Amino acid sequence: MRVSCRIQKLKSSNLSGVQKHNEREFKVPNADAEKSHLNRRLIGAGNLSELVNNRIRGCKAKVICSGKNTSNVAVEIVLSASPEYFRDHPDEIGVYDENKMEAWVQRNEDFLKIKYGDNLVCLDLHLDEATPHLHAVITPLVHKEKSYRRTKEQIKNNIPPRKYEVFSLDSKTMFNRKALIELQTDAALAVRDLGISRGIRGSKSKHTTLKEFYSIMNQGVKPNTFAPSFIRTDEIGRFNLSGFVHDYNKRLENYFNRINNDIKHNVTISKGLTVRNESLTKSLDTYLSLGNADDIQQNLDLLARYQVVTIEQLDFLIDSYRDASDLKMKISDRDGRIVQQSDAIDDLRGEVKQLNEKLEMTKNLDQMVDRLIKVNTAAMEALLSAPKAYIDQLPDELKQAMYQFYNNNRAEFESRERGMNRSCNHDPDYNSPYF
Repeated sequence: MRVSCRIQKLKSSNLSGVQKHNEREFKVPNADAEKSHLNRRLIGAGNLSELVNNRIRGCKAKVICSGKNTSNVAVEIVLSASPEYFRDHPDEIGVYDENKMEAWVQRNEDFLKIKYGDNLVCLDLHLDEATPHLHAVITPLVHKEKSYRRTKEQIKNNIPPRKYEVFSLDSKTMFNRKALIELQTDAALAVRDLGISRGIRGSKSKHTTLKEFYSIMNQGVKPNTFAPSFIRTDEIGRFNLSGFVHDYNKRLENYFNRINNDIKHNVTISKGLTVRNESLTKSLDTYLSLGNADDIQQNLDLLARYQVVTIEQLDFLIDSYRDASDLKMKISDRDGRIVQQSDAIDDLRGEVKQLNEKLEMTKNLDQMVDRLIKVNTAAMEALLSAPKAYIDQLPDELKQAMYQFYNNNRAEFESRERGMNRSCNHDPDYNSPYF
């Protein structure tokens, strides 16, 4: 079961026809009129032209209405899947499983909303044709950054132009070859859990438009067509022979295309198995050279386990690679912060070194102060031991300082004085050297 996805670029003049087809405003030859009431509008209410034009006007995008460069104002995407998904018997035209259909619709609607956002202006579900399918109308509005035209003075002074942002109709960019390949892949990923896969990449199959299909129908029997042998010539007038033969040939062509695709798929698988077989053969030769049967069996089991990589495993590997890339970026950012913190630590170490140097200078100053205090104390004691007549001649400030020093150390001086008195045996002629 595979995804069916095709696009059609639309100009303003095409919107009316798309509106009439999607809303069944005229008779559609390949639609069952009795089932048209089952069709649903999922997104966008009102006329298609108004929905498209309102979106374009809201974004203030420029529209070229005539000439060879006429703007593509919208792109229609038609999404479907192989009939085998919707029903057990593909030839039962118009039959579908309700639950499978609803699950398929919900996943495609979510996928289109995420991929195109506000550019998805209309989404219709058709259930009155052979196989359920969706018609999505997208406005190809692309956000661009442009530059104002510079003046001669700005060009002369090499002044860069000012920038401004606009929305522009650009279907060539939004739906180029690369984008279309991604669209096919993304559409398949959206319904992968339903068992629907992507079409064969690089397939030469081409889509047959409704116009081409009806043209073939109207041409009747081709020269190389034939009538089955079981049809009696006298019964030819009872039914349309050309229509029967064309339908028979069409079924044969579809069967041939299906067989051809299966053959291509099997050839691809065969090539992969050949490469895998060569690898296993080389591995087996290596193990046989070792001569250990247990090791051979263990490694063969390991190869059998990992010889097939599923889509889920590939997705897991891709997600792991992305997670690893994100982790690498986070580690890089953290390394940058660590370098900054290392620089800050180096600065702090320099400040600590300066503080230690200042602390050492402070210790040296304290030692100098202690020495000055000792020298000052010795000088004061010498002055206090001088004769009274000499002391009387000193300036008042110095005498005041001596007096203050004596009071601060009175207990020590009195102790010394008592010792002197005892050593002099209370000589009446002895005078204390202190005040």
